Amino acid sequence: MPSATASSTSDPPTLKTFRYEEDAFRSRCRAGFGGCFMDQLIPAIKQIVAFYESPVRKKLAAATSSMTSEGMQAGQQLGMEIAREMMQEMQQLGYK
Repeated sequence: MPSATASSTSDPPTLKTFRYEEDAFRSRCRAGFGGCFMDQLIPAIKQIVAFYESPVRKKLAAATSSMTSEGMQAGQQLGMEIAREMMQEMQQLGYK
């Protein structure tokens, strides 16, 4: 199997070299694990891909920016309210 590491006497690895090693690695994993991971992973990966191609993901992506902005504003407001309440409690306890 070709090596993906470059030595001083050989040319640097190419994308083709890495592709070969990746394919060889996958083949060895399938043989070594008997496909048990592949049987569970492939359906899950297909579901993830289906989600990313779905209209639901596109709606989520479109709304993410505004949700983030609104969440930051709400968090800032809540933090200011809590700080104000804590300051009042501290003053009532005699701290200035």
